[in-house]
Amino acid sequence: MFWVVLTVFYFMHCSVLAKDNLNIQNEIDTRITNVQTHQFKSSLDAIAEIHKVLDDDQNGAVDSLESEDFIREDLSINDGDLEDQKQLSLHQGDNSISVQDMQNNWLNSEVHNWTTEDVELWLKDVVGLPQYLPIFRKNRVDGNFLPRLALNTDHLIQSQLGISDLQHKNKLILKAMDVVLFGPPTVFYNPLKDTLLALAILVALSGLFFSTVQRRKAQDQIYKMIEEVDKLQVNEEKFLEIQSELHEAEKKNDTVVKEKTELGEKTSYGN
Repeated sequence: MFWVVLTVFYFMHCSVLAKDNLNIQNEIDTRITNVQTHQFKSSLDAIAEIHKVLDDDQNGAVDSLESEDFIREDLSINDGDLEDQKQLSLHQGDNSISVQDMQNNWLNSEVHNWTTEDVELWLKDVVGLPQYLPIFRKNRVDGNFLPRLALNTDHLIQSQLGISDLQHKNKLILKAMDVVLFGPPTVFYNPLKDTLLALAILVALSGLFFSTVQRRKAQDQIYKMIEEVDKLQVNEEKFLEIQSELHEAEKKNDTVVKEKTELGEKTSYGN
């Protein structure tokens, strides 16, 4: 009876623990969802504020002249092709864009879905402020955070990120505004692309090294063959010299034998 009661108590305890764990997980998921919802709303609110900043005449729409002024004056871009590219990215064929248009553009932007790693690469390679990488990493700054960074909402650059350098703050604001409005830069670090490029270079260098080694081996073999041929030629010449000497010796020997024979015959006749 005791073991039955103990077993029932154990299963009841496990059931309570499982229920508590489920409640805790649900609470965590709810908090995460609330945070993500807040960040999403804050991001869209920041886009609306950016629209107000660009809408100089406050008519509710940002036209191409207003965005052109921002590109030339604030971003200091005087390259015609680059300016046209940014205009096309922002307006997408529409001369004037509303708040909702800009928000939809943002939600469909690649930058909106940037991970913290993407933002870190942007901070290092595009903004040129790698000294703030630990701060961005600690605050988990992702693409959704960039509109607020562009506006410096509630002075978050200093209050939340702890960056006080005025020049650096202005640079962050302009670079963030650029990437939020016009999308990622055309020249941007791509780990996969760079890895494939490095691999291709490595394969090419390996092939070049292998071909160089093989060519050297072939050259060494040719040099050895030439040396062997030279040795054979020298030996052949020596052989011919020896053969010639033997032939001369045979001729001399024949002459001596002949002379001896003739001398013997003369001696016989004289007797």
